[in-house]
Amino acid sequence: MLFPDIAHKVAGDDSAFIIDTFETFLERQVATQSPFYAHLCFHSIHEPHPAMPEFYHMYENDPDYLGTLTQMDTQFGRLLGLLETHQVTNNTIILYTVR
Repeated sequence: MLFPDIAHKVAGDDSAFIIDTFETFLERQVATQSPFYAHLCFHSIHEPHPAMPEFYHMYENDPDYLGTLTQMDTQFGRLLGLLETHQVTNNTIILYTVR
């Protein structure tokens, strides 16, 4: 387990936490030239997860939904950037589903 000591709620954007955790994992895999499988679930878009203030204030109508969608999209872009930075995009498959 990557973070066995986390037994409490982590404040902030859970999408950012997921990508922060993945970044640590990815760096370790790349450093050891190990193949990897990662299953990342972005769930902040589902209530009752409110948008972080910087995203909430971007929208007048439905700011929680649109704000959380934007913060999730921001972190998905960060994920793509990490894969590119670590030069693993040519060996990576991303499956994205919407439910």
